[in-house]
Amino acid sequence: MVIVTTAGPAPAPVLSSTSIDGLIKVTADATWAGALVEVDYRTLMPGAYAAPFRADVYRQTSVGTELVRSGNPVVGYGGRAWAYDHEAPLGLPALYWAVPRMADGSSGPASGGAAIVSTGPVGGMDDPGLWIKCLGRPELSVQVRATDWSAGTYKGRTSSADILSARNTASTWSTRGGHETQMTVLTTSRAEQDALQAVLDQGPVLVQGLAAHNRDDGYYLPTDLPWKRVGRTVHMYREWTIGLLEQDRPGTADQPLVVPGRSLARRQAMYPTFADVAFSGRPFSDGLLP
Repeated sequence: MVIVTTAGPAPAPVLSSTSIDGLIKVTADATWAGALVEVDYRTLMPGAYAAPFRADVYRQTSVGTELVRSGNPVVGYGGRAWAYDHEAPLGLPALYWAVPRMADGSSGPASGGAAIVSTGPVGGMDDPGLWIKCLGRPELSVQVRATDWSAGTYKGRTSSADILSARNTASTWSTRGGHETQMTVLTTSRAEQDALQAVLDQGPVLVQGLAAHNRDDGYYLPTDLPWKRVGRTVHMYREWTIGLLEQDRPGTADQPLVVPGRSLARRQAMYPTFADVAFSGRPFSDGLLP
């Protein structure tokens, strides 16, 4: 007997969560489709903890468990540090926890878990359904309107040679190559054109969408980028056919913390001198730390 089921409703968004022990807090970043992770071990800081404080931050989803890119490890002073997860899944649950690194090289007590369910794009012209994410510079990531992403190929790795007086050839084979595909994207303005080209010039990208798209998130190296005008000559609409070559996930060890909208330049604009910081009454890290 065949049992037919239908997909249940999408989980309701949970945009912020703190572990039951208070050691880790996760906040969804709806603007950039990421997650900000705060690790706070100040209540458990005996002398055995390393200075500066270091901890590994993990993310678990239905696909598996991975170290967060800027959480391998997080580094901070006084038992507090941050990570930014620009690879958090769209519209799906993700569970985070931290494991501190002790001064003697061992692992400290793991934190409890904190889970979020981020919001995802609804699709269409105004809220496109796919992200092309830059891992090293998340502020360059863009949402794109994919008008076609329906085909791809896995290239075979075979070679053959003729054998004199034999009907068949001598052949060798190996595991097939990574996924190669093409995505057609529509832009409607010069600003969108520039943003798309900027993110594709940064090397490997994460292409990410909703589960309803039936496309797995993947890391790709952009290749050729032909385009054509859509509509009349005076229109700014362009269709770009992006060549994408599948890659392994780039390594995460010792990656820096990069948070969109948080930088030394932003802090300098807020407080040109240390005297300005002191006069404001705000901490020195204001405008820099998450």
